[in-house]
Amino acid sequence: MAMDMFLKVEGINGESKNANHKQWIDVFSFNWGARQPGNMAVGGGGGAGK
Repeated sequence: MAMDMFLKVEGINGESKNANHKQWIDVFSFNWGARQPGNMAVGGGGGAGK
């Protein structure tokens, strides 16, 4: 799936030539992630007696 993405930061002119996003920053890639480290001794779901 093709997608065009742009980023606008106040006070910074980007290189985009897109008609709807002139001088915005072209976004070529990004990565999003989340983690919630834990173990069986902390939190619910891992203890005895369930």
